[in-house]
Formats: sequence, structure tokens, C-alpha cells
Amino acid sequence: MLKTYYPFFICLFTLLIGLGCRDSEEFNVDFPAQVELGQSIVSLNGRPYAVETAFFHDTINEQLIFTFRQGDQSLVNDLGFSFLPVAEGNYIVHEERTLYLGAFASFRQTINFENDGWVYELIDPDDGYFNIHQLNTLNCQVAGDFSVQFKVAEKNGFGNADLPEKITFQSVFNEPYIKG
Repeated sequence: MLKTYYPFFICLFTLLIGLGCRDSEEFNVDFPAQVELGQSIVSLNGRPYAVETAFFHDTINEQLIFTFRQGDQSLVNDLGFSFLPVAEGNYIVHEERTLYLGAFASFRQTINFENDGWVYELIDPDDGYFNIHQLNTLNCQVAGDFSVQFKVAEKNGFGNADLPEKITFQSVFNEPYIKG
């Protein structure tokens, strides 16, 4: 009788080992399709992450720049997207400093206004995205969503940065931007 169930136990054991050895966690946050103007909902590894936003239309290079900032004087976390065209669309995330390739994605910490804290690098860019669903250039408003993943590249001597070593940011936003 044991021989009859032997293949079943092998498959079950293999499945359990595979689930236990997953390299990265997936965080599926149930965001609304859109939010009201002046709102951004951001999650860090599936949990709410309070940010201040600063969106900018660089008229010299004709690019959009998005900053999501969290922290105070002693520790500031900056999540940024730049080199985006001033247009609606679905964009890839990347780390090349090239205009209009997609969304240049970065995440950095600054400690006491001047010291680099933990430095993160983009991972799994094929799983990430940055979408601009609505762009109102007359009233300077932009709405969209994104998902992006990073991992620690350098700790710069700081043992604890109050963040995990692998992070996933997800968001839906609808904000005004400054033109200049």
C-alpha cells in the first residue's frame, strides 16, 4: 500500500520544499483603480508607507520626475522615477540614465542631511512597471500606478536602516506637479 502513495508523497515533499525556498516574496496589495487628486497610496512590502510627494515637469529636458519621500531630518528615504516622457503610457523600470527609455527607478537613504545610508539597486525590472494613466498638462496633474523592487547594494557602515534588505514598492497616485 505504501508503494501506491509513494509518488504522491514525493510530489508533496517537492512542493513543500519549493515553497519554502522561494527567493522573493510577492506582495499583492488591493489598491483602488484610482484615487482623488492630491492623494497617493504607497505600500512597502505590502504595508502602508506614508510619503510626501514632489512631482516635477522639467521643461528643459521635457521629462517628468516623481519623488516619494519618507522620513525626517535624521533619516530620509527617497524613492524616485525620472527620465519619463511627458505623456501617458505604460513604462518599464530601469537603471540607465537615458531619456524616454522608461522610468529610471532609484531608492536611497540619506542620514543627517549628508551621509549616504543604505543604497539599494533595482531588481527584477521585468516584473516592475510605471504607468501614467492620466496626464493633464493644462492643469499640471498626473495619475498612475507603479510597482518596483530593490535590494540592498551597500550599507555604508550602517547596521540598521529600519528597512528590509529586499523591498517592493507599489502605489497608485493622483497628484499635481510643478512645471519649470
